[in-house]
Amino acid sequence: MIVLGSRIWQQTVASGQFHCPKCNVIRSYEQKCIIKHPAWYRFLPFIEQVMDEFVECQACRQTYQLEVLQYNHGLAANRLMLSVKYALESGVPAQVLQDELVGSGMNATGATRLVNSASESQQKTCPNCGLRQAGSLLRCHRCSRLLHPIY
Repeated sequence: MIVLGSRIWQQTVASGQFHCPKCNVIRSYEQKCIIKHPAWYRFLPFIEQVMDEFVECQACRQTYQLEVLQYNHGLAANRLMLSVKYALESGVPAQVLQDELVGSGMNATGATRLVNSASESQQKTCPNCGLRQAGSLLRCHRCSRLLHPIY
């Protein structure tokens, strides 16, 4: 029996929703398989060979390894909230933190909500430099003046 060459086929094996790292939002995906078949014997399933599996975002068409499906958006959001709380309690001004979040790709409204939520709406403003900071701080981290609560 002589088999001349082979063909590569792409087959969708699953689909659903996932967090696309490029789009940075929840998107639809297709899990695809690349299968190698002998050219003359494609109808014989025991001869086929799976070459690779990957996940493709249906919006940006970027492809990823299967591990991307294990991303836990809730866990990532909790980690971000904890890191924002820690930064506020360490003395990072709220505006500086919001600017850093916007610079990393978050929209301005989301950054404001996250910082307000992390500080539990207990913020103080510096009478000298005007920066908002965590309510638990007594002095401004930047200029060392006493802080007054925002009402």
